[in-house]
Amino acid sequence: MCRFHSTDGLLLVISELTMGSPERLVHKGQALPISMKPSNQYLAIFDYVSSLWAKGEIDATEIGIAPFEDFKSRIHQALNQILAETQKGQHICIVTSGGPSAVLTGKALDLNNGKIMELNSIIQKAAKSEFLFSTNRFSLHRFNMVPHLRARHLQTYV
Repeated sequence: MCRFHSTDGLLLVISELTMGSPERLVHKGQALPISMKPSNQYLAIFDYVSSLWAKGEIDATEIGIAPFEDFKSRIHQALNQILAETQKGQHICIVTSGGPSAVLTGKALDLNNGKIMELNSIIQKAAKSEFLFSTNRFSLHRFNMVPHLRARHLQTYV
């Protein structure tokens, strides 16, 4: 079991890879090709490290972060349990963060892990996605909607 929420754990990985200085981002002995403005530095590093984690290119189990496949499997298991307990015609609401939202969208669209993490970087905070489901189907109906956040400054990411 993970000791950290996936986002908290990825922050630890970022800290390890950058030795505390984001401009020193190094992976496998090579400086990473990330050019960024200070305002979006964190997001670019988060996206890059998340992608490495999803593709299995970094091992963070020593600091308590499960492999991405384990993370994804737990989300699929939770979804299967929720769907098994849901009656025909019933609506359900799952409140979660961007990572699980991306995994569920990836399941509906049959995406690979790299594409799932690309979705994670565009999911807005407090966004709503809708899925249609039945015994043999789990489909994306609407994605990343924020009509309840009318003011543009409230529409943010990660």
